[in-house]
Amino acid sequence: MTASQLENRVAQLRDLPAIPHVVMELCRIAEDPQATAQQYEECISREPALTVKVIRTANSAIFCPPGGVVRTLRQAIALIGNRTLRGIALAFGVHDGYDARRTNSAINLDALWTHSLATATGSRVLAVLTQSADPTESFLAGLVHDLGILVMDVADPESIGRALSLAERKGMSLSSAETKLGTPTHAEWGMAAARRWSLPDTLVNAAGYHHSPWKDKETGKSTEIVHAACCLASGCGMGVVQNMPAPGIAWEVKESIGFPDAQLDEIVKVMIKETRVAKESFGMAA
Repeated sequence: MTASQLENRVAQLRDLPAIPHVVMELCRIAEDPQATAQQYEECISREPALTVKVIRTANSAIFCPPGGVVRTLRQAIALIGNRTLRGIALAFGVHDGYDARRTNSAINLDALWTHSLATATGSRVLAVLTQSADPTESFLAGLVHDLGILVMDVADPESIGRALSLAERKGMSLSSAETKLGTPTHAEWGMAAARRWSLPDTLVNAAGYHHSPWKDKETGKSTEIVHAACCLASGCGMGVVQNMPAPGIAWEVKESIGFPDAQLDEIVKVMIKETRVAKESFGMAA
């Protein structure tokens, strides 16, 4: 199935959770370099549940300095920043919309959400250490990189179920299982959905190329960072496929971003700690 055919399939999916209007409006505002904090505030305040989540996220240890307290939406927006706000709102929108429609799913949504948060926090840590990509963009790209798994669960639940079962039985990655079964991969589904939703190129390419970052010729090293963080997350027990052997980071990626092998243990410790904090901030069990 070609990329355009996948995009057409995504467009025809009736059960695919729609990105909430407020999130789509946030994405449009974020594309305007002249956008003001008041525009963001007016947009988010129309959705009380999102307002509460944004303020709670701003009060987390990830964003709020020790002893600080964020009480208003305007304070939260100023602290989190516009680009991060857009990504967090997108993640909340997709996660909540999917969860509300979930019945007999083949995927473990808690494991997927944990993996996404671990990849996001790991991407930010690696971006800071290697100075090879923007930490905020890398965090957002990591947060949505496995969007295709959710889309596939709606579009082709039988295939994602078979692929997950094969991966867990054989101790292989999900993408390897999908390839072995000859089905379009979750990365291909994710790229099609991200394009359909008009997401920024960094997020489109992270969704589509996180298992083959050398194919991303457009968005610099952000996708390479996500690939590395995704491998680290899976290797320390926060993967989509349980009990999978630790996947290796592609040597081309290590060389390209200047991966700090000497700091690997410390990177993993920080990633695990920040993922725990992020889960608490996003209202998940730690």
